[in-house]
Amino acid sequence: MVTSDETIDRLVDILIGPGNSAWKDQDPESEARSWLQNWLFLKDSDVPYVLPRVEPGSGRRIVYVIPRSTRQTGVVREWLTAFVGPSYAKFVQEPHTFRDGDPIDTAVREFAGHNNVFVLEYPSTLEIHKGIWQALRRMRDTVARRPLSTWSAPTPLGRLLAEFDLAIAAGDNASSAVLLDRLAASGLSGTNHTHLMLKRLSRLGQHGEIMRLPQLNSVVAAGPPAPVREAILGAIYTTTVSIAVESADFAAAQSALSESGELVPTLAQGTIDNFSTPALVVLAIYASMAGDTERLSYFQGIPEFSGLMSGLLLAAPRSNDESVATTRTEDQTAGPANSVSVAQLATQSATAVAPDSGPEDAEICSPGHTTVGPTPVIERAVPGSWLDLVTVIADGTELRAVIGEEPWRGWRPAFEVDSELATALGQLNDIGVERAWSIVGGFIDSDNYRTPAPLTARFFLDNALTHSRFHPGDLAGIVALADIVLRSAPDPVDYRRMLDDLRAEATRWVSVNRASIALDLADLVVRAACPDVEARLRLCTALLRPLSDQHVRLEPDQARIARIVDDELGLGLLWGPLDGDIELSAAATRSVGHLLLYSLDEGVLDRVRVTLSQLVPGVTVTCSHDRVGSPRLKQWSQRADFVAMATRCATHAATGFIRSSTRPRATIREADGSGSASLLRAAMTAIRS
Repeated sequence: MVTSDETIDRLVDILIGPGNSAWKDQDPESEARSWLQNWLFLKDSDVPYVLPRVEPGSGRRIVYVIPRSTRQTGVVREWLTAFVGPSYAKFVQEPHTFRDGDPIDTAVREFAGHNNVFVLEYPSTLEIHKGIWQALRRMRDTVARRPLSTWSAPTPLGRLLAEFDLAIAAGDNASSAVLLDRLAASGLSGTNHTHLMLKRLSRLGQHGEIMRLPQLNSVVAAGPPAPVREAILGAIYTTTVSIAVESADFAAAQSALSESGELVPTLAQGTIDNFSTPALVVLAIYASMAGDTERLSYFQGIPEFSGLMSGLLLAAPRSNDESVATTRTEDQTAGPANSVSVAQLATQSATAVAPDSGPEDAEICSPGHTTVGPTPVIERAVPGSWLDLVTVIADGTELRAVIGEEPWRGWRPAFEVDSELATALGQLNDIGVERAWSIVGGFIDSDNYRTPAPLTARFFLDNALTHSRFHPGDLAGIVALADIVLRSAPDPVDYRRMLDDLRAEATRWVSVNRASIALDLADLVVRAACPDVEARLRLCTALLRPLSDQHVRLEPDQARIARIVDDELGLGLLWGPLDGDIELSAAATRSVGHLLLYSLDEGVLDRVRVTLSQLVPGVTVTCSHDRVGSPRLKQWSQRADFVAMATRCATHAATGFIRSSTRPRATIREADGSGSASLLRAAMTAIRS
């Protein structure tokens, strides 16, 4: 909530008018008015607004205590309990129920902009009156003068896991690496730690690293969760059979899998719901070799796999001809020439399952939902939707066993139940709200670019700001959540409230050490539609001014992005001379080569491409936002000397495809976020190398 002098004056005029006899003289120039403005309405402070009222006739004395935003509700409740509590006033710990037609209630609600207002009611005795205002004064002084705390309690294991999931989903790869190390020393079992390592390597497309893990055989033998099985199968595809499949040499694919696919029979057991196309292709090759009629029937039932299956069946070993023949259908007689690429399979399969979805939906769709082979018996109730998951959160059920399987990949998208989901999350108690943070990584990971779920994203954003979640991985998540809300084209009121809430907390985390995240957020806001110019200016000034004050410590690429955003807004902040870029540009120009930028956000790609043309004119830049591998992306990857990738919501197939297609001497760097500054930082790091 942002208060101007005009807003305060309007509220004061109502407070000293009918319906409130706290000031008997009703004099606009009275000492009471001056006291109200100078004492109660502290600007640039976390102190909640405190408004006295005496109801005419009844003499009922109350005090409105207004949190400065909805995210401050919980902490204001704690302050009132600590400083005022039952000692001086009747304090109902739930927000006040406003009365229709009451002029003061109406004015307070309009001023607050939300309904989370507390009311203290106290007797009219002089002793109590003095006591409550002394208590409120102590609260005011304590909150206003409290020092910034540098001490932090040990982070619970569940909190670390939630932050790791969020860092992975938001594409903050440096933070996910640090958190993985912290988890190793936090009491997490070795097997679970390996599962998280595999999840991270898969997102980065480091399939070769997955296959070289010494503990891989033990992980597979222990029956890992479905996402881990999929990650390993995807790695097998990239490292073992991808070249043969893409060239339609199915006999070679079967031979390669026969020699190096000893893990596949175990990985084939259990559900394959929502597996990626590369993982399914590996299982299809294995089925054609094993002559497993059940598996073959499943894959042959997928229209987009018909050409692939025809080629595999024709190339199947002779010893399996009889069993394989029993599963063939009359219309599946085409040879390898009818096969299609894995990229085509992924796109066609997604379209078949979700005909109303755009191409951006490919990574969260699958060619079907089934369970192939024996499935482990699960005794617990597994949620079947986002709303079911909120029920699990409210019930206090252990969440890791549920979210570790990433079941939301087979649910109705969050945007289809956005209103109901946000309402259900908003009804959680304080413990439930804390537990709900565990699923924010999955929510961001399931984000659909064209059809966001802004109400749920706003709940999680308020959750982060209310609970001061400002660790590096959290901050990348805050940027991702703000992006989801902004893509929904919020109305001016919602837009202004979100940006002002972000601005109110900016001073707590913006610093040179976190310059890329601050610039990611500022650039995101500048590139998005803007229904309130002043709100945008307030937030971007709060993000950029601390960086401008220490601009000599910024890297040239960070200063360049900051300068671009500043120029577009007309802030006029100081960023140092452009000559500071000369040394970097000269060094980069000597390294003439090709750079491939990969991100799903075309706006980010355009911003970084233009900036690189100024910083490093000797480098040829190619941009890609393809969701899956394609001949075009393969050509660009093979040509690249440098690759910079933003991995937020990227499919494992795309990142793995890029890595497998680049030359051995190419330098690959992952961004520590999904914004322009983070991708530019990764690109410059690759070029400097």
